[in-house]
Amino acid sequence: MRIDVWMDVVCPWCFIGKTRLDRALAQAGIASEVEVIYRSYRLSPERIVGTAPLIDKMAAFGMGREVARQRIARSTAAAAADGLIFYPGDRVVGDTTMAHRVLHLARERGLQRPVLENFLRRHFMENHSLFDATALAALSQEAGLDGAEVTAMLAGDDYAPEVEQEDREGHGIVREGVPTFVFDRRLMLSGSQPIEAFLAAFAQMSPAE
Repeated sequence: MRIDVWMDVVCPWCFIGKTRLDRALAQAGIASEVEVIYRSYRLSPERIVGTAPLIDKMAAFGMGREVARQRIARSTAAAAADGLIFYPGDRVVGDTTMAHRVLHLARERGLQRPVLENFLRRHFMENHSLFDATALAALSQEAGLDGAEVTAMLAGDDYAPEVEQEDREGHGIVREGVPTFVFDRRLMLSGSQPIEAFLAAFAQMSPAE
């Protein structure tokens, strides 16, 4: 079985959903048998210039600051229930295109899952930047990817077309937000589903069905 996951690295529900998927795969005892590919999806497909506190970015998209605070609090509480303790201050966010390019390189090197996990943990739990080449190289190195290779890759435009293509495809198929999980291109789940939903999907996709 293959699971394609469209998600963005600054989406808290994507981190929660990925964590639940990982736990479901482990619980089902099929983690080593399932290919999981994380696909590029940018919450703001237009290029964002610079970085800004999360609440300012949410307000800039027409959301009241109080509503933004409530949404941040809700995702933070949901993450805590899954053992993910988010950074207590206002996280800084920006354009995630470079991070997605690194994840394409990591996929080619067989390291996408550990690099992605490190990006998510360091950003959401420690407020580390994912928005400049130096930070991305350092975080990639921590997860086993050659930091120098990351730096050299980001100096050019490698994987930019792949990010654009996957982002377009994602915005074409995603109906209820990200994360979106597609099982063998036949079954789709949207949102940070509970572990039970993933287990039911595994059973539905089983050859013994």
